[in-house]
Amino acid sequence: MTQSVSTQAQATQPQCAPFDFDAWMALAARDPEAFERQRREILDQAIADAPERLQKRLTGLQWRIDTERRLARNPLSSCIGIYEKMWSQVYDDGGLLDQLNRFCDAFNQPRPEEAPARPGPRATKDPS
Repeated sequence: MTQSVSTQAQATQPQCAPFDFDAWMALAARDPEAFERQRREILDQAIADAPERLQKRLTGLQWRIDTERRLARNPLSSCIGIYEKMWSQVYDDGGLLDQLNRFCDAFNQPRPEEAPARPGPRATKDPS
């Protein structure tokens, strides 16, 4: 009665059903309120499952996405607004690209000469 390691690992890890775009699209067309309720439940669960140190940031990010969706004139405008916000986080001052460049600049700076190594305590021979 041995269970394989992969089966044991699968039993302890949360499972995620494959995303079915057509089913979500049909639900949104048929019952927009149910679509929104299920979407919210999945997002809330994903945030709750994230490491605690990331949850506040993820909640804030989701709030910004939801606000963009709510204020947009239509779904396409919402998508474009979210897309633009995402790329601004990459290319704007202080964004990801800027931070990566700062890191590379700091990494490539000439380093001050290292102090010569001090000799450590001498090892004594064991008399036995």
